[in-house]
Amino acid sequence: MSAAKPVLLILGSGANIGDGVARAFAAKGYRVAATSRSEKPKPEQVPAYATDLHIKSDLEEPSSVPAVFEKVKEVLGQAPTAALTFTPPDDPLALSVEDLNRDFQVNTASVLEAAKQAVAGFGGLPSSAAKTFIYTGNRLTDGPLPGFVDLGIGKNGSAHLIAAASKAYAPKGYRYVNKLNADRGRIIEDAL
Repeated sequence: MSAAKPVLLILGSGANIGDGVARAFAAKGYRVAATSRSEKPKPEQVPAYATDLHIKSDLEEPSSVPAVFEKVKEVLGQAPTAALTFTPPDDPLALSVEDLNRDFQVNTASVLEAAKQAVAGFGGLPSSAAKTFIYTGNRLTDGPLPGFVDLGIGKNGSAHLIAAASKAYAPKGYRYVNKLNADRGRIIEDAL
């Protein structure tokens, strides 16, 4: 009997980066599950949207993340590798403490919870299975960009978390990726 196809879970999937990640991994034989705040796009809206499972979920509540992982295991039969993507706000200069706290929940606290769920799931996978957690990186971890204050705070907090997890879990064969290649190219090929 052949091995089950690996599963990718995209938390915060959109029609651009999320769709691109979904298509790239689907082309490599992955089953793809995705979450978003909205309903799954209709095929005519995003013809290439490659997901085997869509879950409506608002990552503003980190406590919602374990249920997402459970749903993926229930429907697709195994724990997923996870990737997260988010969209920056329009007016960071008007950022309030309440907005920063909300965005921190989405951009960093939910990443922490997703990383915990990934580690729990990785432990149950066969030794030959890929065990990679991908957090989409951007230039906000290289330095500040005017207009992206809360996203920069979240990306840098999560980048630090991912770097720490990468070092701590490397002996178990778990890989954590949060950055584009040095040439600003895609990480997808390197992560598979």
